[in-house]
Amino acid sequence: MRGGGIIPAEVTYDEAHIENRSRAIAYAIDARRQKYPDETPFVYEPFAGRNIVWDEEARASLHDYRVMDMSV
Repeated sequence: MRGGGIIPAEVTYDEAHIENRSRAIAYAIDARRQKYPDETPFVYEPFAGRNIVWDEEARASLHDYRVMDMSV
């Protein structure tokens, strides 16, 4: 996927970048699942079937995740 333009300069996002940036969605879904265990959690198709867990390690991995923001 290509994005960017004025700020930042035009870039091409590879699958690894997109996956790493969107992992925050899977963490949010698991955090909600932990808080509301009686709800049926949303299934985010790109991560369906994978065990993505919101914990302290996940929290630490999100430090400065905004540097991976994407623009299209």
